[in-house]
Amino acid sequence: MKTTTTKQPNYSVRLYEDDGTKAELPQFHFRGIQVKYYGPTNYRGSRIKLYDTRHKKTIWLSYSYKYGDINAQAIDHLLKQGIESDGFTYDEKTGVYTILTTNFDRGLIGEYEYQKHQIRVIK
Repeated sequence: MKTTTTKQPNYSVRLYEDDGTKAELPQFHFRGIQVKYYGPTNYRGSRIKLYDTRHKKTIWLSYSYKYGDINAQAIDHLLKQGIESDGFTYDEKTGVYTILTTNFDRGLIGEYEYQKHQIRVIK
């Protein structure tokens, strides 16, 4: 397991006071990857959908009972691609997790693509 390092803010918001002075408020700009569970059908087993809200790409993963948790499975899949999770949110109404990362460089790769291009991804 990799150790996490303290990250520096990658964005700032300019705030203006009533007297005209201004200040910079450091912030993090995150990329969101939504994770949702889809139950089995007559033709397919349980799956999870990962949707990259920044690059508008969807990938599907077979649900793994090894994890028993779609968020943990998605984070592990992303880590294997070199995308580190910086946190997540959960929408209780829709049952959707959103994994937050400051990595904007790497695109999502599905299970099949990952196995096919594994040597290229690990670099």
